[in-house]
Amino acid sequence: MNLPPMLFTIAMAGRAFGAAEQQIPWQTSLEVAYKKATATHRPLVVYYRGSDCEWCRRLDAEIDSAAPSIVAGAVWVRLNPDFDDAGGNAYRLAKALNLTRYPTVFVIRAMPDRVEEVGRVVGYKPHADWFAVVGDLIGGVSTPLTRAARPRTP
Repeated sequence: MNLPPMLFTIAMAGRAFGAAEQQIPWQTSLEVAYKKATATHRPLVVYYRGSDCEWCRRLDAEIDSAAPSIVAGAVWVRLNPDFDDAGGNAYRLAKALNLTRYPTVFVIRAMPDRVEEVGRVVGYKPHADWFAVVGDLIGGVSTPLTRAARPRTP
């Protein structure tokens, strides 16, 4: 299949400038993500976004199109507690972690009997800065998988 010249140029430019290495495998269920994180001994990255949050939409577009290699070192879940009832787990976790505004990302050490917050990113950051901070937080969870997944700096 031949691409039109403009699409071919865009596709090649994306490869040349190191476009998305790996897409984030977002979970949509907190329960499924939590079980996966505890079973695999990986940190849980919980991204809370609001339905009317313009900064959340901007961050979504940026991080979904440029995910670096830290993705494999964690279990990722994107939640919107606006759509969760007051008794739902996403809402209860947001309340327990004192979620105050969107977007907020929590990196959590998930254990069978409890969760421990490693850190958080509150508000919008350009994707390169966002991934640097989240990667440092993921690296703060001491497991062989997260140490292997941290990007190395020269």
